[in-house]
This record gives sequence, structure tokens and C-alpha cells, in this order.
Amino acid sequence: MVLKFYHPSHNTNEDRHNRFRREGDILIRLKGNPNIVECIDGVCTFAIPFNYGSNQIIQKFEYIPLKKADSSIEQIIDTGTASPEEFLLYFREMCKGIARTHNQRICHRDLKPGNFLVFHGNDVRLGDFGTAKFLDGSMPDIREQYHRPVGDVEYIAPETFCQIGIGDMHAFCADVFALGAILFEMFTKEILTHYIYRDRTFVSSLVLLNSHLPTRNRTEAYLGIIDYIGSSIRFPEIYSFNDFVPKSIKLHLDILYKDLARINLIRRLSNFSTIYRRIDICLLTLRNEQKYRKWRERRKQMHEKKLTKLRGNKNAKYEIS
Repeated sequence: MVLKFYHPSHNTNEDRHNRFRREGDILIRLKGNPNIVECIDGVCTFAIPFNYGSNQIIQKFEYIPLKKADSSIEQIIDTGTASPEEFLLYFREMCKGIARTHNQRICHRDLKPGNFLVFHGNDVRLGDFGTAKFLDGSMPDIREQYHRPVGDVEYIAPETFCQIGIGDMHAFCADVFALGAILFEMFTKEILTHYIYRDRTFVSSLVLLNSHLPTRNRTEAYLGIIDYIGSSIRFPEIYSFNDFVPKSIKLHLDILYKDLARINLIRRLSNFSTIYRRIDICLLTLRNEQKYRKWRERRKQMHEKKLTKLRGNKNAKYEIS
């Protein structure tokens, strides 16, 4: 078990405090769901008295007790300890965690490799729900105190710059974009947004849209121009960075990540049944390729044995004659 503490030095920061308590509430609501980090209890409190001169000060500490993970997807990417097949298995479990969250009408809004925790085997669980939100109106939008795009800027979807897809019907699409960015990083060790946000005209257009239109009009305006302003964006091929991506699945994998991370949120692949099927196709192709390689290796070894035996027989004939 690990204890996730709220640092008391931030007690005066109401936004941070609300986010910490929000995480505890969401984890309790999701308790028992596979692929979600297991909390033992919600936000707990204990107090320690401190003597300060002749006065005694009571300092309260808040924490969330959680099941301890072995590592995170971020650590596994950094260390390079996973095979392509293992990454695909991890990714399928990651998608399950997001699907379960979305089924509860919860949008995570801060997906990144470090927030997917790995336990024994292929048990991958989603954590860090501090910026997550119920889309049933039961939680206030953190934009009231938080005026930047919600989430890690290296994984946020382009519409998040315009602050749509945060508390509205398109919120889930931003999580899907982040999944595509993480899949890209798993196989390349590169940050996808470093490549697709290089276009200054594209980013400037998003900023302009955000600053000149009232919030209620941004969604319609964004959807009306995104195909045009995003037409100059070129997504890199996932197999162009190294030899880690197996040749047999390189096109399948490339199309999958690009479909998840499409610039136009309406066109993103957000049907998880389809996502699972395409991951399974990659896994099946990869496993058959491995079987084929083993068969080729055995055949090569048998052929070499036959040649060695034939050479031995010829030498024996010469010695007899």
C-alpha cells in the first residue's frame, strides 16, 4: 500500500485542494473496476500536534491510500524493457481503463504514460484523477480557477487549446487523442505533439479562436475550420524512427495511432470495440510472424544437419576407395 498525500503547504490553494478531493471521490466511485488503480479508501485525515513556543499547533494531513504499483508505462518506455507484443498487451489494457472510465461518464483529461500504473503481469491500471470530471453536471468545471488547457501540454488534443472538449459533449475525444499519442511514444520514444504542433500557423489559429470568440461559440467555429487549418499537419510514420516496430505490423500500427490522434475530433477512432479488434489483429499477425520465424529457423537447422551428414558420407566413401 502507498499513501498519496496532499502537501499541507498548498492548503491555501483552493483549486489544488479541490482537485485532490475530487480524485478521492472519483476513485471511490470507480472502486472495484478492473484497469482502474485500486484505492483502499477515499480521502483520509490525521492530525499531528506541534509545539511552537508556548502554543500548540494542530497540523492536519490528507491522504488517499492506494494499492502499490510495480512501475508505470512511462518507466517501461524509458527503460526499453518491453517487447512490441508486450506494449500491445499493455495498450489494450490501457484502452480498457479509459473505456471503463468513459462508461461511468467520467473524462480523465490528463492521460500520459506516467498515469498508467503497471502491477503484476499485464495488469495496467489508470490513476491520477485530479483533473477528471463527471459529465453529469455533478462537479464544477475546474476552468473557473484553472485558465490553462487542462492536462499535460505534451499530450493534449488540439481542441483543448480552444477549451472545448473540457466540460462538453466532446470531452471524451481528447482522451482518445492522448491514447494515440501514447501509442506513438511506446514504439518511438518520441513525443507526438512535438511534431504535429510545429506548425505555427496552426497553433496561432487555435489561440486566435480561443481569444476572440465566447466559449459558447467555439465548438461550432472550431469544427467548421479544423479540417482547413489542420490540412498542413503531417503525422510522422511510427516506423520511421527505429527498427523496433515489426515490419509485419508497421502499417497496421501506423494507421491505428493516426486514427486515434486525428486533428479533427469528430473523425477520431473512438469506438473501443474497433480499437480492441485492431490491436488483436496486430497481436495475431505478430505471433504468426514469430511462429513463422521459428519454423524457418528449424528448417534451416535441419537443412544444415542434412548437409553435414552428406559431407560425412562422401568423406567416408573416399576413405574406403
